[in-house]
Amino acid sequence: MRIRTWGLLLLVSSSWLCLSGCPTVPATGNWSAAINWAGLASRWMGPDDYRVEIVTFHDLRKSERYHARYDIELNRRGLSMVAQTPLGVPLYELEVRDGVMTTKSHVEQLGGLSVEQTLADFVLAYWPLDELMEAASAAGYSIQQADTIRRLLNSQAEILVEVIREVEDGDVVTRVVHHDIPLRIDIRTASGGNVRW
Repeated sequence: MRIRTWGLLLLVSSSWLCLSGCPTVPATGNWSAAINWAGLASRWMGPDDYRVEIVTFHDLRKSERYHARYDIELNRRGLSMVAQTPLGVPLYELEVRDGVMTTKSHVEQLGGLSVEQTLADFVLAYWPLDELMEAASAAGYSIQQADTIRRLLNSQAEILVEVIREVEDGDVVTRVVHHDIPLRIDIRTASGGNVRW
């Protein structure tokens, strides 16, 4: 009962981004559902990687922020991701094996994104370009990359999402900027993180 009460308090207190209606991806840009992100996540061919990411969600409509910690493990069997508040309260767990994603969620959305959209952002930010281009093309989208900027475009060549690598205070920050919804995500690697593009 105590866990349920804390979960309800967490849901009420941490869902401030959703109070006036969570931002949703327009039907014309529903890229997170169209592209097979779980298939990509279960075909990791790089070195085993364990990382802790500190993630800040910026609601650009309201100038509000929400923080979370992500523990992420990548290996040839797939991907595991655990999200929690900075105080360690669980938000959700996600696992991808053999192209199948399973989740155990304590919140419906985090920072205005569903668990599936969060996986899509992570894969878009860290997966090898050739694999992303193939999966995006099969769904009618395209990927462009130049130096430290990666872009996902729809069939009308409109930018839906940009992934930008920047150095801030000596740390590499990965920014995921959504143009389809008013959201920016800043990702800082706290530990681990052998994956680079």
